[in-house]
Amino acid sequence: MKVKQEDTKVIPRTLPAQVGEIATGLSAIIQKMDEAKEKDLKNKIKTN
Repeated sequence: MKVKQEDTKVIPRTLPAQVGEIATGLSAIIQKMDEAKEKDLKNKIKTN
């Protein structure tokens, strides 16, 4: 039982950190996608 009690204490501390990392990772991916879209639009404008 001691191990399970320790686990419940550890999980709440680690979860917010993981969620924060995931959020920053997603925002970075979205930024890269937006940059790629902008480059594509600029390239299309140049070719036309």
